[in-house]
Amino acid sequence: MKERGIIMQAESVRAILAGRKTQTRRIVSLFEAGQHLWVREAWRMPADLDKMAPFEAVAACRAAGYETPWLPVRYEADGSHRDWWGCVEAEHGRYRNALHMPRCASRITLEVTEAREEQLHDISEDDAIAEGYETDLTSDPPMWHCVDAYARAWDDINGKRAPWSSNPLVRVASFRVLP
Repeated sequence: MKERGIIMQAESVRAILAGRKTQTRRIVSLFEAGQHLWVREAWRMPADLDKMAPFEAVAACRAAGYETPWLPVRYEADGSHRDWWGCVEAEHGRYRNALHMPRCASRITLEVTEAREEQLHDISEDDAIAEGYETDLTSDPPMWHCVDAYARAWDDINGKRAPWSSNPLVRVASFRVLP
């Protein structure tokens, strides 16, 4: 089965890393049980590499003889670094959209354990919790239910093309994080 990238917002990445997110819903997706998804998230390389496109940096690794390409990465979701040459003080380069993250820069791989289709409004309170959402009584208006918090986040991300009120058909993937 082919491995594929999946874009995640910073809040979702943090929830995955904290063990709170084990589900995702997408409008157009062909999730299958057993499939591996590598998470694409917002990131940066060191400023010295800003002139290079990610694919050029990967090609430079291969040209230097590395069997497995790698990139020095700073992850926007939590500010952590990987392969930063032990020099966290290096100046951070420009922001890079998750869409442009190459596979070798991804730090999270998910395995789909279950996939199904449902109408968006069929999400249960337990599903909203598995999506990484919690009640938030400090928000305005207060989110008394996790589904309400999820609905607000859905509109923030998908509101222009498929608002919560349109109740689109979605593909649901339950997943586990691979080591």
